[in-house]
Amino acid sequence: MEKLNILILDSNNKDRQELRKIIESTDSDFIYEIMEVANPQKAAQLLSERRIDIMLTEIFDSIETGTDIIGYAREKGVNPHIHIVIVSRQRDFESARMAIEHGVELYILKPATPMEIASCMAQMICEIHDSRKNEEQKKQMTFFMCGFLLSQYIATGNRLYMDELMRFTQINDLNSAQHVSNIMLLWVDSAFWKENSDKVIDRIKESFASRADAVSLGGNYVLILLWKNHYSKSSYMAEGIYYMLTEVYGQQCYLAVGAGINDIYEIHDCCQRLEKLMENRFFADNNGIYYEDDELVERDESERVECINRLLMYIRKRDIELVRREYGHLKHMMFQNKSDSETFVKFVFAEIALELYNAAHGSFYGMGKKQVEKIFEADSLNELYNIIEENICIYEEHIATDDKQIRKDVALVKSYIKAHLSEKINLESLADMVFLSPGYLSLIFKQSTGDTVSHYIISQRIDEAKRLLESTNMKVNQICEKVGIDNVSYFGQQFKMFCGMSPSEYRKRKKFGGGVETD
Repeated sequence: MEKLNILILDSNNKDRQELRKIIESTDSDFIYEIMEVANPQKAAQLLSERRIDIMLTEIFDSIETGTDIIGYAREKGVNPHIHIVIVSRQRDFESARMAIEHGVELYILKPATPMEIASCMAQMICEIHDSRKNEEQKKQMTFFMCGFLLSQYIATGNRLYMDELMRFTQINDLNSAQHVSNIMLLWVDSAFWKENSDKVIDRIKESFASRADAVSLGGNYVLILLWKNHYSKSSYMAEGIYYMLTEVYGQQCYLAVGAGINDIYEIHDCCQRLEKLMENRFFADNNGIYYEDDELVERDESERVECINRLLMYIRKRDIELVRREYGHLKHMMFQNKSDSETFVKFVFAEIALELYNAAHGSFYGMGKKQVEKIFEADSLNELYNIIEENICIYEEHIATDDKQIRKDVALVKSYIKAHLSEKINLESLADMVFLSPGYLSLIFKQSTGDTVSHYIISQRIDEAKRLLESTNMKVNQICEKVGIDNVSYFGQQFKMFCGMSPSEYRKRKKFGGGVETD
């Protein structure tokens, strides 16, 4: 409920007490704070220090004996629109004329019944309520119009909106927008701001002895305007506002502070820069205030792109060690490079999440889409880290337990080797064929067959050479070429290592029915 400050000025203590009782018994939507004084000097002090809404007073004879308290209230009091009620025993015309000249609303003659006084007070309080309501509606409409014009100018950059704003403020006797000296962009919960914006702005004005206004830009964004007559540095005010919102109100907030405005039309461009600067909040670097004149560290784009591509490649090749190493590198670059937009960072992490999910589940659909939704709903870089870490753990578990896929990959490699013995075969090309890293392929191949890939390849070449020696009349150099070994001497060495004899001796023994022992 709103408060109504009422001052009773009467030299008679009994009359003051009676008036208090009557006021306190008057029903209204206000909370009454009633002050009593017996002389004009004390009344003048209160009028100069407090906003008094209603004053009930006697008529005092002269300035010398006290104060022309009615004139003082109008001219020097905190509230020039104070409502004045005279409660007096003086019935002369001069007293009535004086009251009319000073805009006294009611003139109550003593002795008046409590009912008469209560009726007059109820009427006045009702008028004050209606007046405040109309003022608040006008204020809200004016503020809405200013906010609308300013937000439209910021959103579109169309100077016509700013021209109309300046014309509107001039017509309504408001501070012209051309007196703005700097702006801050505030990110704070919209529901909190809607309920507490007036309190926060009043506290800013009181704490920093500075003129400041705020305009909601939609969502959680608020534009704070600092006027040319503000006495505090922007950085000092930003730190104070941040402390107030986080410590006093317990709100999470971020502030982007401009470097200053020389021309009112600079607000659009400055606000665009602050919106970009505000994206730093996503990186959660334990700092809630960002200054436009701070330098941003730019990073070589090619280095980051290469890192992303390597990470995606290692995921496909199921090399968990390299995946973790490259992901750590990417995290470091993302945190350091504050020029990236939030959308870009989320897009990159969505690609990584999809690749991890596909590698673990064989499909982008279903829960894979849910992971992407979680990423684009994330409020901070740390949330993205947690989502990716979770997917990497699932991916690692899948690699460790997916025997079926391992058997399939190994069988495919063995089949390919047997079908392409005449060609050059190396570990790297085999790994690419099954989308694995060479290291991981070597590991699972050894675990599945008990043999290394290179030993298996040469063993298959020797087995094929033995078959050709037994079933054909091809020369040794031709067989050597047929099994993919282009050096006859090396072929002979490897054959003897596997079979314990040269290729020619092997053919003779087989031809004449001799036994052959091989490794």
